[in-house]
Amino acid sequence: MKLNIATIVVILTLSLLSPIQAFAQDSNESSKSGEIVDVYAMFWPVVPGKTVADPMFWAKQLKETFGGMFSFGLVSKSNYQIELSEKRLVEANKLLEEKDYANALKSLDLNETARGKAVEHKKKALEEKADTLELTNRLVKSLQNQEKALKFLVTQVPEDQKGELDEIIKDLPLQISEAK
Repeated sequence: MKLNIATIVVILTLSLLSPIQAFAQDSNESSKSGEIVDVYAMFWPVVPGKTVADPMFWAKQLKETFGGMFSFGLVSKSNYQIELSEKRLVEANKLLEEKDYANALKSLDLNETARGKAVEHKKKALEEKADTLELTNRLVKSLQNQEKALKFLVTQVPEDQKGELDEIIKDLPLQISEAK
């Protein structure tokens, strides 16, 4: 029996796509059950880079401050703060993986500050009757992902660190409702 090229292509395509589809289903199911959350994948393309534990972190913050100065308009400023909050969360995740809890908490404090600024800028933009539909969608999705990631991170730290992380998480439901 001869197989033509089209049949071979179909068979190869199906055999390659089946594992990918199965992996996607598995990862979705595990994140729903709260078992495993890949913080890096959730906030991709954000990468940790320098963290608050690095002596040159101040230079990174200086660069970000200058970058913020070139964000014009409240919608743009809110988007920039969302980006910063996601960076700080990814950095905190890296620090928690390294078991550097004190610096991870510093990073999460910076995350919390940036989240608050993002929500405030969004509210002000709404008051000024700016078009905030796209911003609202991005902000809500980011805050929901951050809440999911933080709840996962709480399960990854020792008992004596959980209280401080719970404190950081407690404002997220209110921020999500304000972002809507």
